[in-house]
Amino acid sequence: MSGWGDLDLESLTAEQRAELRHRLAALDPPVAAPPAAARVRAGVLLLLVVCCVALIPWIVLLAVTLPRHYVASDWPVAWVGFDVALLSGLGATAWAIAARRQVAVPCAVITATLLCTDAWFDVLTSAGTADRLTALASALLVELPLAVALFAVARRLVVVTVARARAGSGSPPRLSLYRVPLFLEFD
Repeated sequence: MSGWGDLDLESLTAEQRAELRHRLAALDPPVAAPPAAARVRAGVLLLLVVCCVALIPWIVLLAVTLPRHYVASDWPVAWVGFDVALLSGLGATAWAIAARRQVAVPCAVITATLLCTDAWFDVLTSAGTADRLTALASALLVELPLAVALFAVARRLVVVTVARARAGSGSPPRLSLYRVPLFLEFD
């Protein structure tokens, strides 16, 4: 690059470097997704819509036909297994955050979802028992606040990642996540 040395670039202000990135990014044509990516995306969307439509009558059927009381076999295996999954999620999330890895985002979302599920089932399955107060306290004081915190962490990590990626490409860094396009298609 004739005429531009390292000292010239280092002397630019942050605003000047951002403007230069933006102008350089504007010169490059947008990267188009391969044609197969559009087919995969359409297939995934169709599958999700079919699942949503099929789930509606299934929910109605369950609401009408499930017994009010049910004795489950392997009850300890179900709960201990679920708590092992929750422990794995918490551990994976802690490791990913400590290691500063992007996998922290799905780990945090999955773990927060597991915490909400645990609170839901603990409270519902303790109805009419002496454990009800403990389940409610655990849900309201531990599981749900931790889930909210993990969802907030995941959102914050995505916002910061998108802002940095957009700034690096010369685009304005702030944009609502609902308006940010996927960086990659299904390829």
